[in-house]
Amino acid sequence: MDNTILIVIIFIVTGTLPCIVLGYLIACKQKRTLIAGWDDTLVSHPKLVAQIIGHSVTVLGIIIAIVVISTAVGYLTFTQSGVALCFGISLPLLASLYTYIRYSVDRS
Repeated sequence: MDNTILIVIIFIVTGTLPCIVLGYLIACKQKRTLIAGWDDTLVSHPKLVAQIIGHSVTVLGIIIAIVVISTAVGYLTFTQSGVALCFGISLPLLASLYTYIRYSVDRS
């Protein structure tokens, strides 16, 4: 087995699949306790917030898969892959910041 294929498999299993599964559980199944520090009383619309954060985590998993496969095929360089992964990683952070600003109860 080629080393490139092995690396792609490792990234898919350890990066993509957990993100997609966690995003699905948070957004669709409303397992809000999977979000670190979650408290329903601190949010005005807990279901909507869970959907936003869950979908952003799912998109992160999809971005990881696309970047890894594109790099393995030779479509992206390592620098381009790093930039794309930094963008992907920032999505759940920006979603959390947005939901805190928009749906937080303690803001007056």
